[in-house]
Amino acid sequence: MAKTRLNVTHRLALKNFAKENISCPAEEAAVESTYALAAMLVSIAVQSKFPTADMAVLERYDVATQDECIRGGTPSGAFIAFEFRDDRPAPLVPYKSCGSRSIPFSQNCTDAIVAYDRARSILEKARAAKYEKYQALIDSARYFEDVIEVWPAAKELADKICKQSTSLVALSDDVRAFIATDNAGQRAAA
Repeated sequence: MAKTRLNVTHRLALKNFAKENISCPAEEAAVESTYALAAMLVSIAVQSKFPTADMAVLERYDVATQDECIRGGTPSGAFIAFEFRDDRPAPLVPYKSCGSRSIPFSQNCTDAIVAYDRARSILEKARAAKYEKYQALIDSARYFEDVIEVWPAAKELADKICKQSTSLVALSDDVRAFIATDNAGQRAAA
């Protein structure tokens, strides 16, 4: 059986497959644990400034919202932001935009947010380092079968990469006849 030569589209599909499937379990676990702690402490800080009972009254009159982006002041006087993800409900606050309010954060809360940011950065670097290795394989391989030999999981893309190419456009007989008789690109006889 003939080998399938990789073209630009195949390489892009393989690179996207690698990006989507790269896993760094230890780093991902660290991100999840630091996020849970930071989210809990930020929620407590927000609820101390905007009590839950008060927010329930404001929500009844549609003047409260869940704010995913909480900006706060640290004990040292700096500002730091925290964004809630979709998997955890954000605390209720009066209607305002993210940059218009500042919540006082405790040192524990500040440390938790910094730890979460650091863990996300470490995860991004770990994923980038792994992706770089997959990218080197994909860029240096000439054939799809050579990639599968080193990276068996890429076989999942075999249907996409190894199928026979087909024409994307079918021309009708009228269009063919027009193009055959039209003078576009023909030089005038001198």
